[in-house]
Order: sequence, then structure tokens, then C-alpha cells
Amino acid sequence: MTMLLLQLQKYYQQQTPLSSPDKSSSNSEGEEEFVLYFAKIKHETDSQEQNVALQKKLFTQRVTSALDRNKVSDLKAVRIMVPIEASLGEDTSSLSISRSTVHKVRKKARSEFVDVVAKNYSPK
Repeated sequence: MTMLLLQLQKYYQQQTPLSSPDKSSSNSEGEEEFVLYFAKIKHETDSQEQNVALQKKLFTQRVTSALDRNKVSDLKAVRIMVPIEASLGEDTSSLSISRSTVHKVRKKARSEFVDVVAKNYSPK
């Protein structure tokens, strides 16, 4: 843990404008170079708009009805949808899929389905 903190401190010192331009002296002491594996990147577009667009793409009428037909709970649906989204190539770290989000989307899909059925229903 202490080694990680030292590496983080060294990395941020190299990134500040106060650091010396000669970086070869810091590696000559036998220290390992810190490599940042995960970095959170801010996107220029609004993340909420991205989430809404992805939810519309991910939770289609067929998907929500399949989840309902198979009696998949909202929590289990979250556990299913996150790996599916990752396999589609989307960034799962920025997406907010929660049980309540799934519940709202499924409830909305059910009401839209009822509206379509009521609109197309014509008794004889």
C-alpha cells in the first residue's frame, strides 16, 4: 500500500508544471516507473445524455418484455445487462444502471405496451 502511494505521488509530481524538465534523474535511482492503468476521462458530451441514449438502445421493447416473460427481477436484470453492454463495446464505468433505473424503464415499457394494445383494440 505504501509503495502504491509513493508511486502515485511520484506520478503526480511529474505531471505538475513545477516538476523539473529533466526526468532522467528520477529513474536513475532504480525506482520503477509508475504506469497509470486506469484513468477516468471526461467526455465533452453530457454524460446524462449518453446514459439516456444508451438506455434507449439497451432496453428495447423486446428486451424488457423478455425480462418480464422470464420473471427476471430488477436486480438480476442489472447483473445481466452490464456484461451485455460491455460485450457490445460500451464503457461500463460511466454508465449508471441500477435496480431503480431498470425498474423505471420496465415500468415505462409496460405502460407503452398497454397504450399500443388499447389503441389497436377494436371489439366486434
